[in-house]
Amino acid sequence: MANATELPNAFTPLAFLPPTLAAQFEVSRYLYAATLGAYIWDIALNLGNDSALLFKHRFRFPTALYFLSRDPSALWGDPVGSDAARESRGKEGIGQGHGV
Repeated sequence: MANATELPNAFTPLAFLPPTLAAQFEVSRYLYAATLGAYIWDIALNLGNDSALLFKHRFRFPTALYFLSRDPSALWGDPVGSDAARESRGKEGIGQGHGV
């Protein structure tokens, strides 16, 4: 096993991965960050309309479906959070989960 001081950047967790896998993992992190940013931007832009729909109009079945569709974790679970929890528990190695 190589000494930790021989690695190019020994204090970075991705330094212990093969370069191709580290690059793929880094791209997936950027993709998650961009997706989260777009989701937060969408919520911020529609917050006024959503609050008017929720509090100024009657709450019916289509309104409930609209709010369920606005929160994907309510329907399909939270793929980002569940992957992060799985990685922190160590049941799978990085890159072995969902085709990273």
